[in-house]
Amino acid sequence: MRKPVEFRPYVSSGASASPCQPPFELYEVVSKKTSAERAWISIPGTIASISGIRHSERTRFVKNVFLRPVHSGEEAVFPRNNVQKCGNAISLSKNRDKAVNASCRACSRAFIRLEPHNERTERFLKGETSADERGFPPPAYRSFLQLEHTPLSGIIPENSSVLRSVPPEIQPLLDSAETDWNYLTLRKSAERFDRLCRKHPAIPQERFWKALLKGGIQAAVYVSDSLSENK
Repeated sequence: MRKPVEFRPYVSSGASASPCQPPFELYEVVSKKTSAERAWISIPGTIASISGIRHSERTRFVKNVFLRPVHSGEEAVFPRNNVQKCGNAISLSKNRDKAVNASCRACSRAFIRLEPHNERTERFLKGETSADERGFPPPAYRSFLQLEHTPLSGIIPENSSVLRSVPPEIQPLLDSAETDWNYLTLRKSAERFDRLCRKHPAIPQERFWKALLKGGIQAAVYVSDSLSENK
């Protein structure tokens, strides 16, 4: 289906001052489908492994998953331009909401695990930035800014679910609809950690939850892996 479109020459062309015939017939093609594109990104560090890509590709309505050439041992950066993203998922559906949700869901299934004990990752988690990039990169969850200077007490016991002993300061955030750049709510990120790290060392509540709020599931797993290597 197509609709005729009126020809209107740009003022800069000089054609508006005198009659100008359209160079060809113009039509608007009405699309019956919607395509959506979303990207996944990484916090700074060194890539240890990449998983979930096949799962992303099997997401309903997703047509293409593009992985930027990333591999184990490569340095990951928080993107300052479009080509520094780690990958993209493109979907197609007759329904716009389904297309958008599909591309978001596909990105949320990809996971880049970082090597532990990395200076660049530690600087990110501490909020250390260069003078000309104050406040960048931003935290994964805006809620981090509310709790950045709030002490959290207690320990997450070894090999236990992180959701079994949630500090009272964190509890309300678990019911928030806010998502991070991985399109995961805080609760979904915590559940993802429980699946990825069924065996983990005892983790200080403050270090775990602030890392998760600051850098998403990547940062939470990084903290657990770093503490595991200290044992």
